Amino acid sequence: MNKPKRYRLNGQGLARRDKGLMTTMVADPGCILVSEDFSAGEPSVTANFSGDKNYRWATLDGIGKAPTYTNGVLRIDDIYLMTASASPMFKDAIQSAFDLDWSGLTFANQWLVDSEIIKSNLKKIRQISKILCLGISYGMQPKKMVKQMYEQGISMTLKEATDFFNAYWTLFADVRRFSERLKRQAQQAGYIVNPFGYRMAMEPRLAFNYFIQSSVSGLVHIYLAKLMAAAPYSQFITIVHDELIMQVRLDMLEQFRLDSQRATDSLNDDLGWSVKIRTGFAPGLTMYDAK
Repeated sequence: MNKPKRYRLNGQGLARRDKGLMTTMVADPGCILVSEDFSAGEPSVTANFSGDKNYRWATLDGIGKAPTYTNGVLRIDDIYLMTASASPMFKDAIQSAFDLDWSGLTFANQWLVDSEIIKSNLKKIRQISKILCLGISYGMQPKKMVKQMYEQGISMTLKEATDFFNAYWTLFADVRRFSERLKRQAQQAGYIVNPFGYRMAMEPRLAFNYFIQSSVSGLVHIYLAKLMAAAPYSQFITIVHDELIMQVRLDMLEQFRLDSQRATDSLNDDLGWSVKIRTGFAPGLTMYDAK
């Protein structure tokens, strides 16, 4: 008789938006799953080590603050719209949106009341800006940016890509200086070392991305150790990209919430960074709900 095949689930490769698969992964009876994500991990690492004020505003400090225009740049807690406002390709459209009447509200007030309405109105611009911003942070140059946009079905000239590239690095000049320092270290030593002692060799142009990604990985693993110490009754399930999936008994959920905050506070105390690390807390009976 043939033995039934056994399959091992690749937790890190799971797609959180795959409702069909994620809803089949349920908590044990009497238990609940909790997602603790580090979605602000990359911006926090970048902001701390670069000290870039514009970048900090776009990703951290500007949260909950009214957007304003300063020196021709939209200061807003959205790095994609901020960068678009500084780009020759999009600056007029962003300025026009800022000057619009949003059903009796100013742009700033509408953003504070419901930012999704503005994001929806500027969906195409924000989508393009997001692809380009992420590409640049991964070491992409203008020629590759044009190719990337083409693969997304969007036409872009080399000049437009170059203008956007220059606008991004002008806006986040301190991030660029930090990136260049890492690049020089990789060129001179053949490797870089992140804050958690990870020693990595790579193409110098990828040094910044390796530093940020590996630092987030270090944060997640140290936090997990602290969380298990603070809440030994919890059960580790898996890590999906930048989030931990834990399981606790339903009657321990609120205690787990308190212990999770204790672990986060302990992590920040040990780090002593200028930027505080934030962790999400999303309970659910299935993997799809806990996100």
